[in-house]
Amino acid sequence: MKKILFVARKMSVGGIETSLVNLLNFINKEHKEEYDITLFTFAGGKLLENIPEDVRVIVADNDLKLISSSFKEVLKNKNPFKIFKRIYFMLYASKKGPDNLYRKLLNDFAFEENYHAAISYYNDNTNMRFSRGTNMFVSDFTKAETKVAWIHTD
Repeated sequence: MKKILFVARKMSVGGIETSLVNLLNFINKEHKEEYDITLFTFAGGKLLENIPEDVRVIVADNDLKLISSSFKEVLKNKNPFKIFKRIYFMLYASKKGPDNLYRKLLNDFAFEENYHAAISYYNDNTNMRFSRGTNMFVSDFTKAETKVAWIHTD
């Protein structure tokens, strides 16, 4: 059985996320015996409800989740510590660069498990501070024979 890791920024409703859910459901239905699938997502989201039970889901529960949520979502929770921390991360990313921040946070999640393939299922947006990280995680923090960056364009 081949082990495949999918990495997604978050699983809120959107085209990229819906495409991933459809792919996971197809693999689970048509190739269940061939693949052992893991989904690692930086933040949860409504679409996690649609992930097949056989897919192992790992959701980051630390600062990675905080920066992967929109600032509006962080404000809505009214947690002063998280609001302050998110502002700190924004300033850190502005001063030292978003890639340095992501590298620091992703290091906590480096997977020791070996995969046949690791797939970044979100294309980084280099114009935004906190809309990236999946490519870096697959490239630098996973052990896989094949590493893939899925590209989505409109």
